[in-house]
Amino acid sequence: ALGGKVIATAGSQDKLDVCKHYGADVLMNYRSDDWQKQVMQVTGGKGVDVVFDPVGLVQKSLKVIAWKGRIVVVGFAAGSIEKIPMNLALLKNISLVGLHWGAYFKKEPKRVPVVWKELLELYQKGDLKPVLYSRIFSFEALATGLAAIEDRSSYGKVILKIKEDTKARL
Repeated sequence: ALGGKVIATAGSQDKLDVCKHYGADVLMNYRSDDWQKQVMQVTGGKGVDVVFDPVGLVQKSLKVIAWKGRIVVVGFAAGSIEKIPMNLALLKNISLVGLHWGAYFKKEPKRVPVVWKELLELYQKGDLKPVLYSRIFSFEALATGLAAIEDRSSYGKVILKIKEDTKARL
């Protein structure tokens, strides 16, 4: 968070608990009718400087973004792609940025190994801690793991462990 206050939103208490475990300062359930009002109270009416949105709550986040804030859209886990009234971006003088990491492999392939190297260095130093779902699924439980992703009960990275065959030969 680079010294900033982290306000984490999630749609369930389990996910909010994960956010708290990883250091969030303030927790809010975005299914609550007044979460935007709560954000404005926590920020003294200013709003937040940065929104990192992997879910697809940009339209609602526009109500809590500060003047000259930035919204980074990285996904649509909620399942719908929003239509954003651009006059709101203009009125608050905000930046709206999309980040499609997968596109870098095609558009900027030389950048990919550089970023991976930097990420691995951060991981080795302990500065990057991946969030792993609390359950590791066996190959036989693949359908259950996929269901956890689909019904959005999972969080972080869901791991599928394929049993090693010690007798296998290539």
